[in-house]
Amino acid sequence: GVIAETVEKNSIEQWHLQNDSDDFISFTVSKNTFQVVQINGNPIERFGYDQTFVISPKGSVTIRVQ
Repeated sequence: GVIAETVEKNSIEQWHLQNDSDDFISFTVSKNTFQVVQINGNPIERFGYDQTFVISPKGSVTIRVQ
């Protein structure tokens, strides 16, 4: 599916994404990058930004979008 969200300029939002399926899913943010801050509820130290991230089956990810 497609999620149509607009992030206000110069703001930082934190999104929690949940994959309830039995398949891997690819999450993409167009025209922007995001930082992964948690995987399956566990905080991670990960440097750099992504435009696409794969969420494991029954998994979750928390991202920060600017």
